[in-house]
Amino acid sequence: MYYHPTCAKSRAVRVLLTDAGAEFKLVNCEYWRHPPELLKITPLAKLPILIHNQQIMDEINLIYTHLQQEYPAYFGRHDRSHQQNELKWLNLALYQFT
Repeated sequence: MYYHPTCAKSRAVRVLLTDAGAEFKLVNCEYWRHPPELLKITPLAKLPILIHNQQIMDEINLIYTHLQQEYPAYFGRHDRSHQQNELKWLNLALYQFT
């Protein structure tokens, strides 16, 4: 996962990956410098970016949906309304700390 420690959305995805028990590698990226490695993946230099099975995901809702499919035991433990509330919390509450 490409991330930056001060990026709220990166922190949200790290929380989800950790809680789901996923194995992942972190690549700290100073996105504001537009590093060539990042621009090859996404021309907009957005974070976070999750790459899984050669699929590139650079939008938190897409990442969340992908993780729901990959880790049904973790995400299946709550009903849909709880999952929607969790996503709202990830999108809004963590963003307040940036």
